[in-house]
Amino acid sequence: MRYIICFVILCSLGIQAQSSWKKVSGSVHLVLQGNDGAVYSVKHDQNIYQYQGKQWQKIGNRARNFVVARGDLYALSSDAQSVLLYNKTLSAWQRVGGAATEIYGGGAGLFAKNAMSEIYAYNCHLSQRGWSKISGPAQMVAGASVNGQYYLYKIHSNGATVSQYDFARKVWKRVGGAAGAIYAGGDQLYATNPQNGDLWQYKRGRWRKISHRARMFAVANRTGKLYRSLEEGVYQYNDAQNRWFKIGGPAQKIFVSAVGDVYATNPQTNELWTLTSESEREPRQKGMLSNISIASMIAAHPCPEMLWVTLRLLQRYQQNFPGGASQIESYFRNSIATAKERENLQNITRGLAKHAAAIQARVRTASLRSMSVQDRISPQVMKMVVSAMKKPVKVQKTYNITELPLGKLLYNARHFGQKYNIRLVGIKSHRDADDEGWEIGPDHEEPVVIWTMFGQNYFRAGTTDAASIALNEEHQFKKDINVFGGPQYEPLTPAQISLFTYQVVELDSDGPSVDDMKNTLKTAGKAVLAGFKGDWGAAISNGLDAIGDTIKICLAIAAGGHDVSPLMLAVFTPDNLLKMTSGSQEYPVDKAYLKSVGDYKLLSIRRAIVYGTSNNPQWSVYYVITRTNTRK
Repeated sequence: MRYIICFVILCSLGIQAQSSWKKVSGSVHLVLQGNDGAVYSVKHDQNIYQYQGKQWQKIGNRARNFVVARGDLYALSSDAQSVLLYNKTLSAWQRVGGAATEIYGGGAGLFAKNAMSEIYAYNCHLSQRGWSKISGPAQMVAGASVNGQYYLYKIHSNGATVSQYDFARKVWKRVGGAAGAIYAGGDQLYATNPQNGDLWQYKRGRWRKISHRARMFAVANRTGKLYRSLEEGVYQYNDAQNRWFKIGGPAQKIFVSAVGDVYATNPQTNELWTLTSESEREPRQKGMLSNISIASMIAAHPCPEMLWVTLRLLQRYQQNFPGGASQIESYFRNSIATAKERENLQNITRGLAKHAAAIQARVRTASLRSMSVQDRISPQVMKMVVSAMKKPVKVQKTYNITELPLGKLLYNARHFGQKYNIRLVGIKSHRDADDEGWEIGPDHEEPVVIWTMFGQNYFRAGTTDAASIALNEEHQFKKDINVFGGPQYEPLTPAQISLFTYQVVELDSDGPSVDDMKNTLKTAGKAVLAGFKGDWGAAISNGLDAIGDTIKICLAIAAGGHDVSPLMLAVFTPDNLLKMTSGSQEYPVDKAYLKSVGDYKLLSIRRAIVYGTSNNPQWSVYYVITRTNTRK
């Protein structure tokens, strides 16, 4: 009899050759999943649990509602008097808001409705810090994000109008009529007809009907994959073919994560099952490979002391610096200006904390190894880190991060009066769609360069515009990117040492967003600068590999299991800047920048080649250094 029951359950979820289902849990009421892969369920006791290993661990009591917003878990308390955030680092709930009648999650952020049905946004690109009102009375809102772009929609309080938020003008604009419910995923909006339940898709300014009434619809907030549950089974929508394909048998409820992981409950038992077809397993396999890769990078880090102190700095930041902030910690706290940077720091902290024991075990300095979250990061601590850098661990390097030699570190008479401007100008593809490994891609790809430039008294970060190029094609950016210079590109006197970090990121709906990667590179750079601000020259001279590896690990965590291009570093000093801009030839004005790589009088056009895992070229990144001699 036991085997017959199992067979009935499997058939009810429609096991097919191309897709199979795996039982995850007993009876559940709701399933949520964070960007880091954490899976949560609300069981019928209304308490919330997190899936850890092969069992569910209770992490919170019953609440009126739970949502995931931009990867974080939030709850509206059972008395509707508090909005709560689950802090994974502390394994505790923190109150972040007061009374609300409803909360909404998604890629665009966290939103709450008050007693007058007004909508407020929390701690995101709309509100910077805390709560801010973004709408008058509304029935509901739905938001999503993809590749750094945010989409937010609402149904007006009378149910007669659907509007989209215009982020540039900060106003709502009407995009549709009456709707019963709305769903946002990727860059698309779906709405149900309030009379008959039919589902309509809003795309490129037009509406089209794509489904009749269903038991339930669910959309992957980040990828836009759409699913429905009918009496006869679970279906996935193929937008290109405008067709629905059956992927399983009948289900009571369906749930979809931001990246498209699918969960369903058995209609008789409410047991939870997850889809494990080859196509749906890929994100989880990539995530596991990412964890292995991060563990390998940690094991190969040339200065575990730096990585350990960085983790402690981030953990202390998350806990608001218990015992008070040191001068270094205050500088770091003040440098984190936006909600997105704070969100990225939280994700980095979580990712590093998973490997805390492995990092701590490699720390050679006893006083550093025993540091707790209660201990301040003082200048004395950072001096011990610099001392450890002078005795690097002998490990085999797993990737090349340096691009330019250090040169001399001190000014001399030749450097006085010399000012410089550095600009990113273009990119070229060397990628063949027939390559192996992570080089595989479509004929045309859309690379973006994320970058930071910083020294003791200078910090700038940003992104280029997206190219659309195939093998051996070049793209000159729509405007030169001001990496080093004044607001109007005016030349500046360089610091003793400046560090230029950059990485090529591809626009990919299933991969990390450009915004996430840019902010991770930015915040990791700020952490490095804060720690070594008082001893910057010694840190760069002795620990360039350690700094590069630390930033690389942070980027790997942000990538969430997806492959990314290698991190590139360039060290600029007054000496090597002067040498590069002291060529014997005049610049050939009849040629484009990207065709004229070389050193000229007062000008250097640089090409940095980004290599892949098999030492094969992937991209060429071009930047220009100009020098102005103001010495009299």
